[in-house]
Amino acid sequence: MLRRIARFFISPILNAFREGTACHTRQEPIAALLPLSCSYRVAGRKGSLMQAFHGDPTIKARYLDRLQQERTAGAIRQRRDTESDTEIWMLGQGSAVGCTIQANDYTLYESQLGIPTALAYLEDCLFQGLPKKQAMRWPEAFLSTIRVRADLARVGDQFLVWTLVDAEMGVIHLASNIAVKTLIQETAALYQRQLAGESIAQETWNAVRNTAYTLIYRLPRPPMGDLSANRAAAAVAFSATDAQVTAIQNAARAVADAATQAAQAWGDAVIVRDGSLDYRGILKGGSVPYGKRINYPRVYEAIRAHYRHMSIEILALLRAV
Repeated sequence: MLRRIARFFISPILNAFREGTACHTRQEPIAALLPLSCSYRVAGRKGSLMQAFHGDPTIKARYLDRLQQERTAGAIRQRRDTESDTEIWMLGQGSAVGCTIQANDYTLYESQLGIPTALAYLEDCLFQGLPKKQAMRWPEAFLSTIRVRADLARVGDQFLVWTLVDAEMGVIHLASNIAVKTLIQETAALYQRQLAGESIAQETWNAVRNTAYTLIYRLPRPPMGDLSANRAAAAVAFSATDAQVTAIQNAARAVADAATQAAQAWGDAVIVRDGSLDYRGILKGGSVPYGKRINYPRVYEAIRAHYRHMSIEILALLRAV
């Protein structure tokens, strides 16, 4: 236990002197809101000057070596449902991001690694959702894929377009409601225009976000159908717009939120195919109609499978930069 405490609380101090970075050994909970000046605000737009690993191959090598040591020592661990990141951090263990930067602050990915904060949140989101065996090697796979000096500012936008309207894995295929389909198409189109270099007005993002909000909370409940999958698909679009609305303080988390909701949508799709109602309501005491039972193992496997698909896609996007 003393060795773990030394590794997580003393080592970062020494590293700070060696690397010239600010040291944060005791951080606020990860859910704390990020400042509005978060540099991810330039994602997909002109003016991004951030380079992966600050253009230094030795930085990449040093952090990969650290991750290998942490994995060997068993310090990398997924969060249990009842745990917070801060709780496992106090035990001398950490998530993918925590063990990478030896701190409980995602924004340090920018100062230490030259990687947008939004991608740090996404990395940890996928780490939590992947099967355990794959998750343990995920931090190394994520970091090793990134090319030194790569500009990753557009990757979050590209990932959101894939999540929304990919020919096979886009959540648009899960939506049966015409309004939800239109919302997803409009959101993806805005991102595609932004990736092409166009500056999208805040009023436009706000309008689409308001539409998503309305659909999520006002969709009529069908007697037997797919409200859950439609709501989850609309929630993906809602989070996607959050990443671009400057009034949203936790915008850097929006890409990861969209990924979580996309995985949930694919789980909800299993419920739809089984012909049962929204299983969130069922878990709260509702009943499955016509004596049907939810195949929970199939639901959870669908969610895990989509996390695997998302991890493959983000690695492909990073590799292409």
